[in-house]
Amino acid sequence: MEIIQCKFRQTARNVFDLLTELIPAKSFFIASTTENRFIILEMFNHVGGCPIPSDVNEPLQISYCQHVATDAVPLLIPDTRQSSTVKELEVTSLLSIGSYLGVPIFLEDGSVFGTLCALDPSSNILYEEHISVMEKFSKVISGSIELEKSLIQLKENEIRTEREFHIARNLQTAMFCKPMSQENVSIEPLYLPCSYLSGDVFTWKKLGEGKYGIAILDVMGHDISSALVGMRVFSHLKNQQIEYENPYQVMSSLNQKIKALFNENINNGMYVTGIYVEVNLTTMEIIYMNAGHPAAVLIKKNEATLLSQSTVPLGLLDKLEDTRKTVSISRDFQLLLYTDGLLDCFQNTDLSKLETLRVKIEESLRLKESISCFLEKLTSAQETQVDDICVLTVSARGGEETRA
Repeated sequence: MEIIQCKFRQTARNVFDLLTELIPAKSFFIASTTENRFIILEMFNHVGGCPIPSDVNEPLQISYCQHVATDAVPLLIPDTRQSSTVKELEVTSLLSIGSYLGVPIFLEDGSVFGTLCALDPSSNILYEEHISVMEKFSKVISGSIELEKSLIQLKENEIRTEREFHIARNLQTAMFCKPMSQENVSIEPLYLPCSYLSGDVFTWKKLGEGKYGIAILDVMGHDISSALVGMRVFSHLKNQQIEYENPYQVMSSLNQKIKALFNENINNGMYVTGIYVEVNLTTMEIIYMNAGHPAAVLIKKNEATLLSQSTVPLGLLDKLEDTRKTVSISRDFQLLLYTDGLLDCFQNTDLSKLETLRVKIEESLRLKESISCFLEKLTSAQETQVDDICVLTVSARGGEETRA
């Protein structure tokens, strides 16, 4: 707000500087006259001018400006001693006003905001020819006031919108699963929206003894519409996890829901990428279904493997191809599921971004660096985050390695 007020003060100073060159009065002020109060907002005094106080806030009826504001027309008094209108007012003698000229400051809606006034201790200083000059500058002041009002309104809207976005972000984040550690498996999310809201969503669910369903989805884009679609898709995903266990069934049903949603409510061209993984610690295998999403990374010992089997993104085709893939796992493994914002951390590399991620993970493992530490260094090194980043780190440890 302080910056906005400074702009008005600067405009007032510029107006006063020009008025002193065009009008022979020694004193000028800008006052508001709303709510029957006379408040001087800005003032200027030459040596020998009228001694205007800097903190005037008085009833409107004691001022000259009551006539300007009430009649909404300029008021010229060449000689206050000859004016029955003002000669008996206390302010005339208090400020040693000899001559006075005030013009109304109109707002866009036609109402009077206040006055722009010139005054001098000497009489017969101000004349009719000065009225048009003052009216021109009152329009400049009016424009500055309207701009200030607009800027204040924008700032208030910005503050209110930011507050609402904070609430929306907290609500969105609260919907997602918290870190999990049970049996011999843990799941740790890393969620870094590039703005208040994100189109990245994730969830997991225990499907049975030693069996978990884990999903991560990315709605195209990273604006409010993507976040809203993401929340709608998220609710569908939770329902599909309850109804189906098979990764293909979950993704196929989700594809139908997204296709219908896009056809009914959203312009063509939007889509959702995602991957659904079923981790089975009894059979020691994972079954995954990838729909146009970046390849998951399976880490066993110090080796990182890209699980690259995939099909088209969700929401594009009426029927999704069954591209499930089953992969054996060891007693100790880690699985990295992520959205493509993570790959934006790699720029100007000779390898593809996916291969660069795989290589960097292996380098980190050889240095005995944890995956969480690796991800922290990788994401914090970005100067500017241009896309949402979401990573799920699934870790299994210990337990007996069995086969069904």
